Amino acid sequence: MEVQFRIQSVIQQLLQQMILQEKECILHFQTKQRNLVQPSCTKTFVQTIVLLNRIHELLIHNKHITQRDVYYWCIDYFSSQIECNQMIQDVTHLLCFPRECLHIFTASKGMICGSIEYQQQDARYNIVAISSLPNTTLICDQKYTPAKYILLIEKDGIFQRLFEDRFHHLIPSILITACGYPDYATRNLVHQLYKILQIPVVCLVDYNPHGMDILMTYKSSLPCVQWLGIHSKDVTGLHSIPFTVHDEQYCHTVEQKLNHEFLKKEFQVMKQTKRKVELEALQDVKEYVKIKLLTREFHG
Repeated sequence: MEVQFRIQSVIQQLLQQMILQEKECILHFQTKQRNLVQPSCTKTFVQTIVLLNRIHELLIHNKHITQRDVYYWCIDYFSSQIECNQMIQDVTHLLCFPRECLHIFTASKGMICGSIEYQQQDARYNIVAISSLPNTTLICDQKYTPAKYILLIEKDGIFQRLFEDRFHHLIPSILITACGYPDYATRNLVHQLYKILQIPVVCLVDYNPHGMDILMTYKSSLPCVQWLGIHSKDVTGLHSIPFTVHDEQYCHTVEQKLNHEFLKKEFQVMKQTKRKVELEALQDVKEYVKIKLLTREFHG
């Protein structure tokens, strides 16, 4: 309700100043201040009003849409998706509420599968196969969600292998991949699932600086995320690759983010050996993950 009142207040302010033909109507957008009653800002004025009205409709009807949907919903007012996205950013700054509070989401690039039933708006879903990540707030039913772990996987190829091996049935779990670095939608979903289910969240990444950075990106949104592997003691016998110049330079960036003693020690070993190992080097990913979970060998 607070967002709706804020929108109504801003719209009322804009229309009142237009009717009274005031010389100034300064709004503080993200990029810069704009005087919307100036002739040069007529287009921005119209876009602002239209977008605020659309967002108000979403909130009233409790609907959620992606930024792409917003563009097609308001296509008569925006010349491109980029222009629409910028105005969405400006409006979130103007209202002082994050985008998700306005019921607007970016389309996630991630995938999910596993033991989970959830409600999205008025419909119920049971994920039994690979699905794209839901873009709205979830209402999970713990009674029908037997998962014991949430497993975050760096690479979609490894995610596919675990799905084909029916790992989520072997050990009841929810498998999620962001296909690389997690976007906001993926991190938000993981946070929602953990908040509802209160089960361990573990992360499987390459043994290299970028893998560690992906782990820390998840942890920045949900500190309880733990590192499942690949650990330094696991790399013996696996095909390794020498660090590139970029890897060595990137180490400093990652090192500043590490906030757990085990992670710091492991990263020092990685830096000293200057070798990296990709998840594809594991002969049997299913067995590797199973042993790690059953022995609870995850850290961070």
